Amino acid sequence: MKKYLQTALFLLLSITLSAQKQSDKMTLKFFPEPSFSIQTPTNQKPFEQGLCTYEELMSFLQSRVKSHPDLLRMESLGKTPTGKEIPILYFGDGTNPKKLKVWLQGGIHGNEPAGAEGLLMLINHLLDTPEGAILLTKLDIALLPVANVDGYMAQKRTSATGFDLNRDQTKFADPVSPIIKGAFIRWNPEVSFDFHEYTPLEKKGTKGILEGNSAGYYDVLFLPSGNLNVPEGLRKMSADLFEVNAEKALEEKGYSHNFYFTPSEKSGDVVLAKGGNNPRSSSSNYALSNSISLLIEIRGIGLGRTSYARRTYCSFLVAKSMLETASANFREVKKVVKKAIKETVSRKNEIVVTADETMTKYPVKFIDVNKNEVVTLDMKVSDALLPIATLKRERPVAYILTPDCKKEAEKMEILGIRVTKTKNPMILSVDRYVISSYDEAKIEWEGIYPVNVQSKLSAARITFPAGSFVVKLDQKNANYAVILLEPESENGFVNMAITKTALGKELPFYRLEKGKIP
Repeated sequence: MKKYLQTALFLLLSITLSAQKQSDKMTLKFFPEPSFSIQTPTNQKPFEQGLCTYEELMSFLQSRVKSHPDLLRMESLGKTPTGKEIPILYFGDGTNPKKLKVWLQGGIHGNEPAGAEGLLMLINHLLDTPEGAILLTKLDIALLPVANVDGYMAQKRTSATGFDLNRDQTKFADPVSPIIKGAFIRWNPEVSFDFHEYTPLEKKGTKGILEGNSAGYYDVLFLPSGNLNVPEGLRKMSADLFEVNAEKALEEKGYSHNFYFTPSEKSGDVVLAKGGNNPRSSSSNYALSNSISLLIEIRGIGLGRTSYARRTYCSFLVAKSMLETASANFREVKKVVKKAIKETVSRKNEIVVTADETMTKYPVKFIDVNKNEVVTLDMKVSDALLPIATLKRERPVAYILTPDCKKEAEKMEILGIRVTKTKNPMILSVDRYVISSYDEAKIEWEGIYPVNVQSKLSAARITFPAGSFVVKLDQKNANYAVILLEPESENGFVNMAITKTALGKELPFYRLEKGKIP
């Protein structure tokens, strides 16, 4: 409940801050534009005309496909609620085992346009430069420039139906969410990167940061996954190789970077939440499919066209670095991903159902708006990249769901989980979940009232009727299943109120700890 209140507070703060204007003196001193022209739709428009339109975006993409039909194709993933096509571009068909498959995504939050613009700049680089051509010999790329088309055109964070698509990765409340996730699962990428922007203008008088106005200093913030159900090799490579190389690429051009953080007030102090391990966001959600994954935040929400070329270029530099790292470390990436899949399929690692962050301190730079100077402060940090498991369970052989769990089965299938339906009744010795603690949120979030529970496991001999659902865990995307079906898990079916329950109630899914399905 507390985490959802913090999320709601942060979103409200972001909306409030988006109307603030960055001063010209701050822009000139800290965030000047590059000296060269960027050939992307918004950057080619006069400043006063704002961002590119949907028609201008589509015209740019179509022109790029037309100029290089041998290298690039464009498809529509489907239509948004307002009837707009969702374009995705493919460099290669993803069938060559001698290539790495990459997923690049921008604009899942509609009011974060520069990440998407950086991917358009990347398209030009891949098509028009010798360096880009070399990358395409090693990589097949799926590029979704604007995931939230309706939100992008309205410059709103949410979709046309009011959902945050980056918080809808498993509940699939918005019709666009399963479209995007389905495309991701079909492409089955070994590396995946999601581009966002963050709010740079802080609330006036924020206690614990500065006495006056403060502003975010960093051009780019990085968010790898800290979720302990993601195999360690993937987490380590995303942070220690891909992020580190991108940081070097930024530094070479004079741009700043740090870890992604969001502020909240705890016991009178401002605490920065570093990173994330919640599977509702892409950094962890994509990694759970056994993909090396990073979420990248560019300094920009609420700035409009201010420093837009700089923001575009920072996005481009990171995206280009990610591709170069993937290409240069082709064999190592293949090896790490293959090992992660093997660990998942063999059920090697325990399920980490819940985990806490480690409290620590880090030096963080801010801009003192009144003085127009950079200050460095030692901040209290809740570090999700140093997680401590608080509840673990052994991985079962399989989960068994009763026939009335159709919606749960459908959502798992969207995530690439193989779900089989039994043809005959079967009697199995299983562990059942009984709810021992139940707390429903008092505030609605994303159209639901999230539920936090605790459960007790007990052995039982259960007769399962024909039409029951079986989810074996010897499969690549099994990490999604454990997140969804363990009742205490954040973003699971119980937590997201998809599976209804109550205190003392037995859940309609069970753990087969050993043995085989008849």
